[in-house]
Amino acid sequence: MNPRGQWLGRCGRVLALACGFAALATIGEAADTRHAFNPPPLADRLTPEVMAAVYPGAERLGEVEGQPPSIAVYQGDEIVAFVFSTLDVVRAPGFSSYPFDIIAGVTPTGEITGAFVIDHDEPHIRSDRRREGQLAEFLSSHGGYSIEKGGNVGLIRPDFVAGATVSARSMRAAILDSARFVLRVRLGIEPVTEPTLDRDGFWPIPWQALFDNGDLAKLTLTGGEVAALLDENGLTGSTLPRNLAGPEDLYSEVYVGLGSVMAISRNVIAALFAQELIAGRPPGTEAILVGSNGRYDVFGQAYNRSAEGYRFDRFAVVQGDRSWTFTRDDYRRLGVNMIQGGRMQYAGLFLIPAGSGFDPLQPWRLDFFINGTSPTGAAFSLPVPIEYVLPESHVLMPPPPPVPAYVEAWTDARTDIAILVATLIVLTLIFIFQGTLARHRKVFNFVRTSFLLFTLVWLGWTAGGQLSTIHLINYATAPLHDFDVGFYLSEPLIVIIAGYTLVSLIVIGRGVFCGWLCPFGALQELLAKVARFFRLPQWNPTEAVQKRLWVGKYAAAVIVIGATFATPELASAAEEVEPFKTAITSMFARGWPFVLYAIGLLAFGLFTERAYCRFLCPLGGTLAALDRLHLVDVLKRRPECGSPCRLCENSCPVKAIESSGRIKMAECFQCLDCQVEYYDDHRCPPLVKTRKQLARALGTRGTPIRVPPLVPAAARGSLA
Repeated sequence: MNPRGQWLGRCGRVLALACGFAALATIGEAADTRHAFNPPPLADRLTPEVMAAVYPGAERLGEVEGQPPSIAVYQGDEIVAFVFSTLDVVRAPGFSSYPFDIIAGVTPTGEITGAFVIDHDEPHIRSDRRREGQLAEFLSSHGGYSIEKGGNVGLIRPDFVAGATVSARSMRAAILDSARFVLRVRLGIEPVTEPTLDRDGFWPIPWQALFDNGDLAKLTLTGGEVAALLDENGLTGSTLPRNLAGPEDLYSEVYVGLGSVMAISRNVIAALFAQELIAGRPPGTEAILVGSNGRYDVFGQAYNRSAEGYRFDRFAVVQGDRSWTFTRDDYRRLGVNMIQGGRMQYAGLFLIPAGSGFDPLQPWRLDFFINGTSPTGAAFSLPVPIEYVLPESHVLMPPPPPVPAYVEAWTDARTDIAILVATLIVLTLIFIFQGTLARHRKVFNFVRTSFLLFTLVWLGWTAGGQLSTIHLINYATAPLHDFDVGFYLSEPLIVIIAGYTLVSLIVIGRGVFCGWLCPFGALQELLAKVARFFRLPQWNPTEAVQKRLWVGKYAAAVIVIGATFATPELASAAEEVEPFKTAITSMFARGWPFVLYAIGLLAFGLFTERAYCRFLCPLGGTLAALDRLHLVDVLKRRPECGSPCRLCENSCPVKAIESSGRIKMAECFQCLDCQVEYYDDHRCPPLVKTRKQLARALGTRGTPIRVPPLVPAAARGSLA
C-alpha cells in the first residue's frame, strides 16, 4: 500500500475508535435513563429540582393517592395542585416508541402549574444540549395553560423544539391527558359524554346581560299593540280583564327563563331562596321562571278558585307537539323581596316533573294568553308566543376529541411543506430535462451547487428534513407497539421526502435521495468541492478494494436494524453510526464523542469524496439494497464507453462506473457528472471525432459545432 493509502487507513482506524466512544457514551446514557420501564415510586422522583419546576413554593406534599396516582400540594390546609407522572397515568410513547416520564402539576381548576422531564429516549433530543433546553422552555411555557379552555400569552409552539416537534407534541398531549384523568379521579368529576344541562354552575350576570345573552326572554305589549292583535283576529270591541288605557301605556311585560339553571335563577332570585325553591324535588325536575309587570299580569286569579281547578289560565309551556299547564301545586311564589337586579310585580317558579318529556336543551316557548270576552259574549284566549332557546353557556358539552398531533403538525408546517413541494418539483424537472441541462456545463454546475446548498442550509439545518435510518426503523417497528396511523404522518417533511424517495427509488434508483436530498450528503459534497479548490490530495480505492468497502454500508444497515429488535440500549448505540443527528439536526451541539465522530467522517470526506455515504451509511446501504427494484435507466451510455473511452469512469466522483463502462446503479448518486461528459463534444471522444469530421467536411476546421449524439437505441441506458 502506498504512503497515502497507509495514512488514510490510520484515519479510518481513528474514526472507528471515535465511533466506538460514541456508542459507549450512548449506551451509558441509555443505561442511566432506562428507569422508564421500572420507575421508582412517584414520591421518590419529586426531588427539590423537580418541584421547583412543577410547583415552586409548595409548603408540603400529601400522600400518593388515587388511581391513577397523584400527590396533593398544600398551601396551609388548602390543596392548590396535584402532582402526577405521565408515565404512571398514560404511559405515552414518544417518537422513539418508548414511553417518557414527565412530572407535572395541575390545579383543581384545571391549569397546568409546570412540568419537568425525568426520562425519555427521544433520539433527536437525547444528548443534544440545545434541544434539551428548548424542550424545557417549551414545557415551562405551559404554566397557567387551561386543560379545557387553552392558551396563555407566553405559550410556545411545538416547532420551537426544531427537529423534534413530534416529541414536543407527544409530551404536551401526555401532560394534558394525564391532568384530565387525575382531576376526574381527585375531584370525583363524572365525565360528560353528551350535551348535559349545567344545573349547578353559577357566575354573576348583570340584569341587562340576562336579556342580551338570552338567559331571559321578554315580551312587552302596549295598549296599542294589544288593540292591533284584537283587530287582526276579528275581536275588535272585546272586553278584557284590564282596560288598555293609552296606546303607548304598558299593558303587560312578561319574563320567562329556565329557572332550574342556577346561573339564571340565582341572578334573578336572591341566593337565600333560589336553591330552596326547587329543593326536595326528584332529579330531572325542571323549573320555569315566569314573571310580569303591567296592568295585565301573567298569573290572573283562576289558580285561586277551585272551580277552575286552581289552574293558571294565562300561559302554557309548549315544546314541539306537547304543552304543559300548571296548577297551584306546581307553583313556587317569588315575593318582591326575593327578586334581585330587576323588578317583577308577579313572579314564580313553575315545576315540570321529571319524566314528563320536556327537554330543557331543546327550544320551547311560553304561550301568553290574552283572555277576554268577544262582542258576541264568547270567551277567548289569544296566545302570544315568547320563544326561548337555552344559551350554550348553560350546556355542558363532552370535551372535543383532541386534534391528532399529525393534523397540528401539518397545519403548522404549511409554509415548509409548500417550499419542499416546490423543491421536489424543481428536482423532478432537473431529471426530466437532464439532457438539456447537461449540455451546458457551467449552468449545470451552478444548478447542482445551488441545490446542494439549499438542501444543506434549508432542508437540513433550518427545516430539519434529514431522513435517517431511525425513521425507517420506527416506521417498521411501530406496528409492534401501539399501532397508530398518525405516527406515520407526524413529521410532514419526512413523510413527503420518504414518499418521494420511495417513488424515485422504484423509478430510477436510490441516487435521487442520496445525491440530491440528503443534507449530510450535500455537506460532504460541498466540502469536497472546497477540498479540490485548495488542491487537497484525493484518494480513491481501486475497483477491487472499493467493492470490498461497499460491503460496509450493508453491514451497518444489518447491524442497526438488527439492534433495534434486540434491546433499546443497543438500538440507541447502533443509531449513532449515522452522524445526521449531530451534524444536521443538532448542528454539532452534542457531547464531544458524537461531535468528534461526525467531524472525523467529514474530514475523511475531504480526501475521498462522500466516503461515509459510499462505505458506512446504513441508510445508503438499505436504499442500495432496494435499488435493484428500479425500472428505468436514465443515464445514457455509448458503445465506446469503457472501451476504448474511459472519460466518464475517470470523472465519476464516487467511482460508480466500472472499467467496462457499466454504471453500478446501486452505488450511483445520480450527480449527472457523467451526463455532462456524455454531451460535451470537446471532451467525449466519440463526439470530438464526429465534430472534427463534420468540420472538415464543411471546410470550417476549428469552428465549434454542436452535434447531437446519434446513439443506437440498443446502446442507450445504463446497465443495472
